[in-house]
Amino acid sequence: MRSLDARPILMTDSGEFGTWSGAYRRGDVFGTSIYLYVWPRSVGFPIRYPITPAFFRIKHNITKLLFGSKPSLVIELSTEPWLLQPIVDTPMEILLQRMGIDKFKNMISFSSKTGFDTFYLWGAEWWYWMKLNGHPEFWDEARELFATQKPL
Repeated sequence: MRSLDARPILMTDSGEFGTWSGAYRRGDVFGTSIYLYVWPRSVGFPIRYPITPAFFRIKHNITKLLFGSKPSLVIELSTEPWLLQPIVDTPMEILLQRMGIDKFKNMISFSSKTGFDTFYLWGAEWWYWMKLNGHPEFWDEARELFATQKPL
């Protein structure tokens, strides 16, 4: 890649299960994910990972200690429901159970305590769909968030 393009290379790894070492060492910028509320088919029901913001902070600090400091960000912050079917085929009650505004706000609060300072939120298409279907609170909350943030 470096012979084709001089821009920084972003490498990513799973926040909850990745070791981060390979992606962190190989890229110029490191990205990870934060998914707290998931619904693994293998488990058969929705769960919340039993982790705290300190998990990410400690993991990142150890990685920086071992491999040096570099720009790092949360490339996927889950602010939409984890579903087993398309959004349009999911009853509103289930959508709100999987990601109500309380969980949305919890994801924002949780992420702000991880030590990362840049977050890409996943779910804009879902916020918009919810807005069109009588639940503008996600869209409004995201708009408020973006209005208070400095540009990259």
